[in-house]
Amino acid sequence: YEKSAIQAMSGNVIDYIAKKYSRVREGVKNIMVGKILDYEAKNIFNRGIAQGITQGIAQGELRMLFKLVKNKILSLKDASLQANLSENEFLKQMNLS
Repeated sequence: YEKSAIQAMSGNVIDYIAKKYSRVREGVKNIMVGKILDYEAKNIFNRGIAQGITQGIAQGELRMLFKLVKNKILSLKDASLQANLSENEFLKQMNLS
C-alpha cells in the first residue's frame, strides 16, 4: 500500500514539475517510480523472507531434536551435538519449549 501511494504521489509531482517536458517526465518516472522504489522494496522484502525461512528451519530442527530426545530415540549428547549446544543449554531450551 505504502509503495503504491508513494508511486502515485511521485508521479503527480513529476507530472507537475516536468509538464512541458514529456521525455524528462517519463525518464524520471521510470527511475523514481520504478527502479528506486521497486529495488529497495524488493531487497527489504527478500531479506525478510530469507531471514524468516532461516529462523523457521532452525526452530523446526531444534523442535525435532527435542521430540527425539523426549521419545528416547536420540540421546541428549547426540542431540546437543547436532544443535551445536552444550547439554545443559539444550536441556534449558527443551524445557522452555
